[in-house]
Amino acid sequence: MIQINKILIIVFCLFSSAVQGKDYTFLVGGGDKPSNSQVQIELNVKWIEGILRDSGHTPRVFFTDGQAPEPDVLTHIGPEDDRAAALEPLTRMMGEYGDNYLAFRNNEVPNIEASTDATKLSATLKEAFASMQPGDRIFFVYQGHGTWEKDSSNNALLLWNHTRLSAVEFQELLDALDPGVQFRFFFPQCFSGAFLRLADASPLAYKNSTQAAQCGFTAVSATKLSEGCTVSLKADDFRDYSTYFFAALDGKTRLGKPLNGSADENGDGAISLYEAHMYSLDNAYSTDLSRSTSEDFLEQWQPWYLKWKADIRDVPDNLFGKRARRIAAINNYTGEGSTLKKRLFKQRKQFVEEVESLRAKQADLETRQSQLHEGLKTRLLNHWPELMLPYTAAYKALMDNQLDAVLEWIDAQEDYHQLAAMQDENMSRMKDLLDLQRKITQIDKIFRMIQLSRILEQLKVYGSDEDLAAYQRLFSCEDNPL
Repeated sequence: MIQINKILIIVFCLFSSAVQGKDYTFLVGGGDKPSNSQVQIELNVKWIEGILRDSGHTPRVFFTDGQAPEPDVLTHIGPEDDRAAALEPLTRMMGEYGDNYLAFRNNEVPNIEASTDATKLSATLKEAFASMQPGDRIFFVYQGHGTWEKDSSNNALLLWNHTRLSAVEFQELLDALDPGVQFRFFFPQCFSGAFLRLADASPLAYKNSTQAAQCGFTAVSATKLSEGCTVSLKADDFRDYSTYFFAALDGKTRLGKPLNGSADENGDGAISLYEAHMYSLDNAYSTDLSRSTSEDFLEQWQPWYLKWKADIRDVPDNLFGKRARRIAAINNYTGEGSTLKKRLFKQRKQFVEEVESLRAKQADLETRQSQLHEGLKTRLLNHWPELMLPYTAAYKALMDNQLDAVLEWIDAQEDYHQLAAMQDENMSRMKDLLDLQRKITQIDKIFRMIQLSRILEQLKVYGSDEDLAAYQRLFSCEDNPL
């Protein structure tokens, strides 16, 4: 009897192992060219790789040009660099303000397997996907830029050497997966919502409908820009979706500080991907209005006639209703039901008016700035026409022998200092504009959570059993830890 029990235990363990499968993680990052490969992307990749490894995963890392020695990261050297600071007057006159503080270097990402060139990456992914077995799980993380197309299925990842991988092309790569392999994804780039099409609510073959085969998260819809990548080296400047999502999974901010409240919503001691998504919605003060495949399913499911059906007056007390109230409280918007909505509409209208006013002032400033700049630049080039011929021997001779004289002349012009003040004011207004857009996004989050709370209740009433099961499979897929 004991021997039989041992055999049964061995068989059960072997069967369980086959069902549980293996975890595979892919981390793909960088820009399509050095000037579009900001250091924040590199820092994100390094930070996320560490979190993945600490959680027991061994990510396959693909970044820009791979391990090639050429510079592939755009960084910021700071005003403390005397040479860069000295060139500021010339940069304000002949280039873009701030370019004198930019620099390129080779990436410092460890454990890079290969480049992100689309052709090579696609071949690697296709081969890897084809080799996976039922029960295996994939987590695909992207860190980079995206493009917009009129047909959103052609929205694409911008990959190294000016190559692209569109949402529909990525979907074709997933055809190589066995139906029993689960694929979860994280896309934070601009226009990333197009990749929600990768979701597949059909049940995993080996799990008999308890979870979806494919699910994931994006920073924004298919038509919106995401919080931009920067060349700043200060992690506390980073407000992108990745910063909040992976901080929740890590249990601390990227600066090593405690989270703003627990991300463990259900108190089970483990942070699921969906809980990380919820933490991001609560705490991210950015222009990203992130979304998941189960949320997208609700929006796609809702019949047109239910959009106008006033059968739910108050905000339901479900997952999304609670989130709407929480985000409202975090942003100091008080009230319930119609009172809260009126307050939000009024505040949003005020913010939009402030944005329009600021943009009008900015346009006027830029017109005056352009006129001033043109006259000053004309006088500068009359003195040193060699500045019109970069990459020539005459230009090099000027830089070698007369650069100090050029800088002194610029600094001596009264209208140059007026121009510098205008450029600084314009930069300040751009920051103010970004802050207003972030405030508008916080309100849009609340409205979206209210909308989703009502759609979820409609699904329960009007949805078929198949609709309810499909939604639950997607949510279960999202609501698992790494």
